[in-house]
Amino acid sequence: ITPNTILLLASAPQYCHGIVDPIEQIGEIAAEFGLPLHVDACFGGFMLPWVEKLGYELPQFDFRVNAVTSMSADIHKYGFGLKGSSVVLYRSNDIRKYQIFAYSEWPGGLFGSPGLAGTRPGRC
Repeated sequence: ITPNTILLLASAPQYCHGIVDPIEQIGEIAAEFGLPLHVDACFGGFMLPWVEKLGYELPQFDFRVNAVTSMSADIHKYGFGLKGSSVVLYRSNDIRKYQIFAYSEWPGGLFGSPGLAGTRPGRC
């Protein structure tokens, strides 16, 4: 961690080995340095809650860890959504507001988008 570090990132689980990072411990480091912690749950976001509900012991990987500020999950993996569709979840609107992009000098008028691409293929 250096002065240039802007956030910490963990996986729940990591693709393709299914390893859940030690998010509680990474959260302690994030809190110590005042950094946001994003959990990439793109592979397991729609699977891990059910695995836990079946009685398997899992480390905490979600907003139950106080330092987790955002999470991502791919709807197209186990959420039965279209290929290429994902969600980003934020602990609070204070963080989400930084995702919105607005540009007033676009030739077509005011352009606003909650994502980098600004648009998605028609199938999503």
